[in-house]
Amino acid sequence: MAHGNHQATPTPLCDLICTHGAMVVAPCDSDVLAHLNIDLTSHARPQKAARELVRAVSVGIASDERVDDIVLVTDELVGNARQHSAIGGPIAMTVDRYAWGLVVKVTDSSRAMAPELRRPDGEREHGRGLYIVNALATAWNVRPGGHGKTVQAAFANMSAGG
Repeated sequence: MAHGNHQATPTPLCDLICTHGAMVVAPCDSDVLAHLNIDLTSHARPQKAARELVRAVSVGIASDERVDDIVLVTDELVGNARQHSAIGGPIAMTVDRYAWGLVVKVTDSSRAMAPELRRPDGEREHGRGLYIVNALATAWNVRPGGHGKTVQAAFANMSAGG
């Protein structure tokens, strides 16, 4: 893998996530131990469905505290997708489990690509979600897609024993 060189195509997530000072590196041939997709568009309570799915995938491979972190980040990603995507626009989530950790991807119909990472302000009702994602995920990023964007959060080194 060539670091520092800009490529015409994005580096696959399994190779590298590098944003906001955090990096996760895993070989592209890492085996996906579990791959789950869920279309959250028609769910009456999409955040609840996403939390339940990611908790089910994470239990037993991560400490209880780390599972809670993953669930909270997932809730924030889905909540942000609901808030910022077109009304009734599609929202989907993918969860990939690897030997090195877990990746949660939330795709929505919003084309806004520059989320603002800022410190929470006690006076504001909103604006804490990305701060929470940045604090709890090993790394995260935003990728453009065909009809919107995908926000990805990776969680590495999450063994239940440590």
